[in-house]
Amino acid sequence: MKTRIIRRLTWAVLVLVLVGSFVAAQSRALKAISVDDMKVYLRFLSAKEFRGRSAPSFELDIAAKYIALEAARIGLKPLLPDGSYFQPLPVEVTTMSPAKSYLRVLLNNGELKFYFPQSFTTTVRTAGEWAAAGGMVFAGTAPNTTPIDEKAFDGIDLRGKIVVLLEAPRPAATGAPAGAATGGPGGAAAARTQFLRNKGVVGTITIISSERENNLAQKNLVFDLTERYRWLDVDTVNPAPAPAAKPAAAPSAPPAALYTVEVRQDAGAAILGIPSDDLSGAFEAMAKTMPIPPKAVEGRTVEIAVAFDQKMKTTPNVVAYLPGSDAVLKDEYVVI
Repeated sequence: MKTRIIRRLTWAVLVLVLVGSFVAAQSRALKAISVDDMKVYLRFLSAKEFRGRSAPSFELDIAAKYIALEAARIGLKPLLPDGSYFQPLPVEVTTMSPAKSYLRVLLNNGELKFYFPQSFTTTVRTAGEWAAAGGMVFAGTAPNTTPIDEKAFDGIDLRGKIVVLLEAPRPAATGAPAGAATGGPGGAAAARTQFLRNKGVVGTITIISSERENNLAQKNLVFDLTERYRWLDVDTVNPAPAPAAKPAAAPSAPPAALYTVEVRQDAGAAILGIPSDDLSGAFEAMAKTMPIPPKAVEGRTVEIAVAFDQKMKTTPNVVAYLPGSDAVLKDEYVVI
């Protein structure tokens, strides 16, 4: 009986010692990580000069180099077969094509032409080319109210047309009067899209708000060259051969309900054939929830062509490891 008690006590003490050692080791490891040390890394990698570290980008290459140098400094080993910390990841990058995209307004005595990214962009992101054409209708504020003022479009044929919209302000605050202008990705925008689609509209041209226009003008900016990425499979040991050149993609319909573009205010005024001051007045009236009736824009038709460029690029993934000390378990990896 005494022997059993002694054995149990011995095991209990041993467990307590092992647990205590583990806790002590964990505590020492945690104490080795200081707030001040972490601040240095975080402040550097989150600095605005990195511009978000898009993949791929020059800024991401710098960040990857920094992380690899830090890994080497603290004793982590490179994992790649060539002794490198960098695993090249292939990525297909799709961007809207400035050379092949345009917006053209056909007049009785000529044409006006606008280009991406200076004057317009699209909110339809797809690798396939698309085009739309039709007569124009200026929507005024009718589709920006809740509910939509459908009666305002009585007598206006929207089928096959391209509708010019004024970018609505942010959703009105709770308690705002009924009919206040709303916008954004919420229910009002969805209801507007559904209404226009049901009427047979083929596309929309949204003139950006004064707030966005002023921001672009003050900073001398153009519309962003937004990129879409498709990450390809990676086999470091048996890398796949370079992909063969793909034939040109056939035109395909975008996933969205409507073909949509956004234009700067100068382009918007020219498309409608009105002075810039009149357009500014329309935005001011909309901000005051004053109704602006829709109307057909006579003597003008619009053609919109949007195409995309695809490029194969690589971006670095940093991979390093800390060798294990156990003779058996050192060949097993814990991935972080």
